Amino acid sequence: MIGGMAIGWSVLGVGIAAGATFLEENESIFQIISYLGAAYIAYLGYKVGTASAIEDQEEAENILGPWTGFVLQIVNGKAWIHFLVMMTTFGATFGTGFEHKIALVLLNLSFGFPAVLSWAAFGTLLKRIFSGEESGIWLNRMLGLLLFLVAVWIALPHK
Repeated sequence: MIGGMAIGWSVLGVGIAAGATFLEENESIFQIISYLGAAYIAYLGYKVGTASAIEDQEEAENILGPWTGFVLQIVNGKAWIHFLVMMTTFGATFGTGFEHKIALVLLNLSFGFPAVLSWAAFGTLLKRIFSGEESGIWLNRMLGLLLFLVAVWIALPHK
């Protein structure tokens, strides 16, 4: 799954890099996409915050593979916002050509892949710590609230 996520992340980054110039020239479209992304993150915060604890049997039935990791990145609203902001804000730092944006995607992947590995390991550790029904629910509420706060931050004007 993690390999698929890395490939999907990179494909999404290259695709957004290709459209970054258009988005830079049409700021209103970028704003709409930002608000849609913030709404999606707020929705995820709600879903996480109101979710019940996961049962071991339920988790064992949902084994994910590389294809799932790839597809999850392509439909991941947070990844879209990440690359949109990165390409339109920092893309010119490396140069104006498409090859410079590709270098930015590869640099992002070099930091992102170890972060995903850490995320997976940390998730395993959190599962052990918060394996009880009540502690799992409180963790979901806390993480849901944090996601909601990120959505609010994205929706606020930044200049």
